[in-house]
Amino acid sequence: MVEESAYIASAAAGLVYFVLGARLVRLGIRASSAAERLLGLTFLIWTLNYAFWVIAIVLQGQPAAESQFYIAAHIAANLGEIGFAYFPLLAFRRGSTWAQWLSASIAICLVVGGTGSIWAGDPEGVEPLTNAWWWSEWIGEAATAIWIGVEGLHHYGTSRPRVRLGLCEPIVGHRYLLW
Repeated sequence: MVEESAYIASAAAGLVYFVLGARLVRLGIRASSAAERLLGLTFLIWTLNYAFWVIAIVLQGQPAAESQFYIAAHIAANLGEIGFAYFPLLAFRRGSTWAQWLSASIAICLVVGGTGSIWAGDPEGVEPLTNAWWWSEWIGEAATAIWIGVEGLHHYGTSRPRVRLGLCEPIVGHRYLLW
């Protein structure tokens, strides 16, 4: 029962990422916006992650094939996370030198950690106590989440005076807060 729930939840998450990704890519193309295209591609890559992960679970008992799909899922997850790390650069800090360095540093952490995890025999990337490479990935993922959260809160704070003065709609500030 628990495994069936995992399949259903993974399929649902992958489907949501696919729909959102396709819509964002389409919007980005129409609006000529690199940020929307990148976020859409990130979601589409995460769709592949979920698909590979579910296939790996289905192939349990066939270690060679199962391992290959876990490796593919791991790579897709990290590629998506790299795209997600570059999103705040394009959306909030375009042209900022420190933001470019932060995005590149996050990408390096993810590539080094993912490659090291696969090399160390942890293709799923889920063994932090026996896989020191896991920590590099974790730092990259945590840094991305923190950066996006801080950017959303910062821009929400700067939008509040504009809302009070009638220079922007309240929904704009709330969208920043959602980040």
